[in-house]
Amino acid sequence: MPKKKPIDRRLKNLFEDVKPEQTPAEFKPAPSKRASEDKHLQQVEAKPFPKQSRTVEIASPWSKPSAALSLAFQAGQNSWATLQVVDESEERAWSQDEQLLVKQVADQLSLALENARLFQETQARAEELSVLNEMGRELSTKLDPAAIAEIAHRYTSRLMNTSNFFVVLYDEKNQEKSYPVAFEEGRRIYPTPKKLGNGGFSDYIIHSKKPVFAPNDVLGYMKLLGIEFVPLDRDDTPSQSWLGVPFLVGDRVLGLISVQSVHKPDLYDAHDRDILTTIASQAAIAIENARLFQEARRRAQETAALAEVGREISTTLDLEVVLTKIAAYARDLFQAESSGVYLPEAQGTNWRAIAVIGADIEEIKNEVIHTGEGILGEIILHKAGRIVNDANNQPESLTIEETAERPFEHLMGVPIISGGNVTGLMAVWRTGQANEFMPSDLDFLTSLARQAAIAIQNASLFQETQKSESELRALFASMNDVIIVYDKDGRYVRIAPTNPSLLVRPPEEMVGKYIKEILPPELHDPFMKTIREALSSNRTIRIEYPLNISGNSLWFDANVSKLSDDQVFWVARDITDRKINELTQIAITQISESVLSSKTMDELFQSIHEAVKPLIPVNNFYIAQHDPTSNLITFPYHSDEVDEDWSPLELGRG
Repeated sequence: MPKKKPIDRRLKNLFEDVKPEQTPAEFKPAPSKRASEDKHLQQVEAKPFPKQSRTVEIASPWSKPSAALSLAFQAGQNSWATLQVVDESEERAWSQDEQLLVKQVADQLSLALENARLFQETQARAEELSVLNEMGRELSTKLDPAAIAEIAHRYTSRLMNTSNFFVVLYDEKNQEKSYPVAFEEGRRIYPTPKKLGNGGFSDYIIHSKKPVFAPNDVLGYMKLLGIEFVPLDRDDTPSQSWLGVPFLVGDRVLGLISVQSVHKPDLYDAHDRDILTTIASQAAIAIENARLFQEARRRAQETAALAEVGREISTTLDLEVVLTKIAAYARDLFQAESSGVYLPEAQGTNWRAIAVIGADIEEIKNEVIHTGEGILGEIILHKAGRIVNDANNQPESLTIEETAERPFEHLMGVPIISGGNVTGLMAVWRTGQANEFMPSDLDFLTSLARQAAIAIQNASLFQETQKSESELRALFASMNDVIIVYDKDGRYVRIAPTNPSLLVRPPEEMVGKYIKEILPPELHDPFMKTIREALSSNRTIRIEYPLNISGNSLWFDANVSKLSDDQVFWVARDITDRKINELTQIAITQISESVLSSKTMDELFQSIHEAVKPLIPVNNFYIAQHDPTSNLITFPYHSDEVDEDWSPLELGRG
């Protein structure tokens, strides 16, 4: 502090009568040797200077050697500037103190310019972060991949040039690319879906799961990678700058996002690549959540349809009625033009549709299928379901008489198998490009075929039981149903000789006893209420209930009808597999919705706990997390009937 005044005095003396240097009217280029050196330096990758190298150097004076003092100093991360002090009044020799003082001023100027640059850079990063956060919030509210693509385009446009832009969604099962959002020179275009091949950067990104960044010489870069130029639409102008990043979830590619320029090379830099990678990461998570939600919803619809078919089978033995309803479910769920169920004729080699829903009903019913002929005949012969997309172009395809041939007609069929033999056939038709059947469709149709097999088997068995009482008993023994007659007081009157494994006790130990003596307390009131409702009306009353038999938790679906003024006929079917699937799908849907709606991790963990309660006993339940850094296991969520100490534990102690 005591030297402050002398320094101020020296600064005043140093810059007194100093006038700014006039800017030269004309810039004179440096010698050619220097130009060639600069050209060489431009090809070398620029590296940031470390902070200790941010020095000031005294440069050679431009004029009047003893009247001017020039200093070079760092003006930015990769740039330099010159500070020149000129004394035009007289020639002078600059002392070491004066040189040191000017050098200190230049140092301060260098730091000020660097701080200004860092401030501008910080502001830009803050704006980018704000945009990305806003995009993330909006993405979390969408469950449609096309809407997610629109959001990605809108927010990318705020951070970089998107005059030429597209999003690809990749269907791994069908090996197909679709383009929900695409722009060429700011104009919205609608490219048709394409099969995955070996052309273009898009296919390369999907195959390699890596981003592509070609800031310039795009065609040269494609040649280096062995990639052909493939135009997105009618405009075949090659890009001058190209950037594309995949949507990755784990090791799976869901698609990609790309920006390009057809006029200006080096429009995008490494920072743009990093920004687009961040956008792609957020969009990939949203697309995967949407896919999981749609899959869960589809599974729930399929499970509900199978449950409804199961109820129809249990309430009627009219085979044509049941199969017509099954065909209707198939047509509606697959959004198909037609659906039909075939049964064999007397000889067993010819098949005819007895239940058809949709278009060309009479034509399909009149057409006879021969085993081994045509697509449907081969399905019967080989006992294996099959998808045939664009069936008209298949050599084994046969056209149904008196029906019009439609472009892009797709056919899916599965055999109905019972006891190892083909007892029927289910077929579904639909048309349209990009409307092909998928393997998951075949799985669901196979499940419907199993229900149809049960209906066919039940109808066949019912017809046979009408011949004699002994045949009826044989039918009961082969069914997975429990058939009981209760009186109005809940007493077991008769029990059919059904599968003993579905009874709480042997029939001889149950007849004559009351419900409260046989069943657990939680079923007493529901059973008696159902019996009273059946006796007081002419309707069939339905009830679902769980029951523990020999240590196994089973689910039953019962239809209860009035047999006489004081007795009811109780038919219960084991629906354990279907119920577990149904509860599982409900749990998956609840968890998926909780992931999107939960505001905290505690709320999410609680939702998961509640979702699995209908499936398994979860009175004692916890979620554990392992921290590799501390090697501790913590318990962010727990519910226990006994334990109270949930302190962190070292790995290996439990």
